[in-house]
Amino acid sequence: MRRVNQPISVQVQDSRPARISWNDEVLQVEELIKCWVHQTGWWNPEGGERRIYYRLKVGGSVVDIYRSEEAWKIARVID
Repeated sequence: MRRVNQPISVQVQDSRPARISWNDEVLQVEELIKCWVHQTGWWNPEGGERRIYYRLKVGGSVVDIYRSEEAWKIARVID
């Protein structure tokens, strides 16, 4: 597994990622493996960051992507 943490473009269909654009490549989502929410700073009165993660099978690899308030990012590539 390697951490990436780079911005990506995501096309959503039926509220789920359908395609991702990363490194000048458009990859079709073959399978949604898992989805979860990660909330940081929930104890802080000023709040934290809420991220929705998706583990996807794309292009023969497994990747974790997430959506935060600001943008979509690819977090990890699992070889």
